[in-house]
Amino acid sequence: MSVAFARSCNPSRAIHVVSQVHSIVIVTTAFYAILTETPDFKLDKACGWNDSIGFVHGIAVGYFIWDSLDAIINFVDFGFIVHGIACTLVYGLSYVSISCLIPTCTLWREC
Repeated sequence: MSVAFARSCNPSRAIHVVSQVHSIVIVTTAFYAILTETPDFKLDKACGWNDSIGFVHGIAVGYFIWDSLDAIINFVDFGFIVHGIACTLVYGLSYVSISCLIPTCTLWREC
């Protein structure tokens, strides 16, 4: 990417592009995770684990880390910073066995 192009980009436009790409990627991978559920995961919806679900949650954690850093660097509103950090924590806690269902139930609200 050239320096002139980087300077001409509006941060708001870049945020919207990244958000839309994230939405497309997360919906596609979440749909794949639903289609490839293993029988053991279907038996234990609350604390079951599937590698494809871990992949979806990893994408969500990465996006919200980026979102938090972007909100801190291009400070717009304190609420955006709190939202990014809270979502990072919620999706990051999905790797702890007791809280793996919470991010899955709240994922639809983010898209």
